[in-house]
Amino acid sequence: SKILAAAAVAVATFNLVERSPAFVAGTRPAQAAPRHVGVQMQADASGLTPGGPLVVYTDALVEAAATKQESVAVTKDMMKIKNAFSDESFLDDLSFVVNELGTNEVQKAAGMIKLLQPLESS
Repeated sequence: SKILAAAAVAVATFNLVERSPAFVAGTRPAQAAPRHVGVQMQADASGLTPGGPLVVYTDALVEAAATKQESVAVTKDMMKIKNAFSDESFLDDLSFVVNELGTNEVQKAAGMIKLLQPLESS
């Protein structure tokens, strides 16, 4: 009867330890985390047509280049500008132009164009 009581205490203790939070896994199999239920993506009313100032500026630049027959030169300039924005020395010089007190947007643009010279397009 003492052995039976000791076995009952051992089983009860084992069940308590198994069900309590611990730093080690119990004998229960691991369960997958619940799947995250997200919000379904919704398209906007534009029909996914790109818009905004960057698209308008790009379209105007492409049209002007085609009108002046400088599409190749404009493309080369755009590649040069893209490469310039990954160059640390250019970005350092540009920060002085952009952050100069008392300058308006037109003056900042003129300073940026000056830093990017020589450009192939007119």
